[in-house]
Amino acid sequence: VSVLDITVYKTPNLLLEAAELVYSMVNQISPASLTAEGKFCIPPKAVEEIRKAACEGLDWESEELQFYFQGVPIRGQSGRLSCLASCLLYSSLVVEYHDIDSTLSALAAAWEEQTRPLRIHEIDGFALSVDTGDPSAFQPLSQEVAKLPVPVWYQTRLVDVLTDFRMHLCRVGELLRPVVDRLAPLLEPWVQRAQLLAEQWEQLFSKTSVAEFLRNRTQIQRETIGSVQMALRYFSPVGGPVRILEPAGDVRLHIGLAVSVTAESQENMQSLIEWEYDALRLLSSPDRVKMLQAMMTEYQSRLDLVQRLGLHSGSVFRDLNSMYNARLLMREVIDGKNCYRTNLPVVRDLFRHVLDVLTEASEQESRSNGETSL
Repeated sequence: VSVLDITVYKTPNLLLEAAELVYSMVNQISPASLTAEGKFCIPPKAVEEIRKAACEGLDWESEELQFYFQGVPIRGQSGRLSCLASCLLYSSLVVEYHDIDSTLSALAAAWEEQTRPLRIHEIDGFALSVDTGDPSAFQPLSQEVAKLPVPVWYQTRLVDVLTDFRMHLCRVGELLRPVVDRLAPLLEPWVQRAQLLAEQWEQLFSKTSVAEFLRNRTQIQRETIGSVQMALRYFSPVGGPVRILEPAGDVRLHIGLAVSVTAESQENMQSLIEWEYDALRLLSSPDRVKMLQAMMTEYQSRLDLVQRLGLHSGSVFRDLNSMYNARLLMREVIDGKNCYRTNLPVVRDLFRHVLDVLTEASEQESRSNGETSL
């Protein structure tokens, strides 16, 4: 595998970092969930202070912020929720710019250069997987979006946003501009601290096969790679999105501060993360378990659950919101009412991960005891 150029940027993309802060506020994600253990990671208390200062003055309940940043579960997937702002900002994964205007211009240009008609393969918590469809085939955008495993109301919003991509991208940019302006000086001390980590990545790429790195860390396997561009990710620093830009095969990496330069990518699977702890705490309630059982096979409204289970309406309302935010539920608007259904794949993944973590801890203890006895 040949690579023409490898660049590790030492300055963050402030627009993407600001988006993570606003996303976390709108979806009531704790500051601790925006960081992780690691030498270069920002401590939770500092994250909380940075977020409060950078996001000062924003109205979290405004219709516009909710429209772009409200998190939506993806059926069959656990982890990060999708939102319209992420679909816009991570569409091409621009990591080479530090300022907001250059990033917005690059994202808009990349989208407009995409040959039509568009074919949408899948959606994840960051963006859509899009390429060019068959020019001779009938492929309306609404039909492509309808294939995605997300609620119908969200599919409709995706069509709105993708049909006028530049306008919506610019609107998100304007919403984030004051956050970006305030964030720059707040993040600077942590950027300086992470310079050593950026240098370590540079050294790795100078000594290690890029093909091997991509294969082991991202499962990317290509005969030819045009270039590799990487930037560090300061908020939500476990893992990070990866994109391949066709046809040249240019690779863009947004790697979190918690990702070790030398350790295997599986190391981050050996501990639970914040939303998983929240989900487990919610599952400790018999009433919530009864609600999940009632929603296993069909969508239920709050009133449906109150009448069916004989629970207090206020408690059901709070529990539905909490379980939705913890990925345990899917939400659909039916006849003008929010209705919920158990997100069974996420529940299954959660308990599988708990078992993996417990097994790994047991094996580590056994190895430690063996070494001690020697």
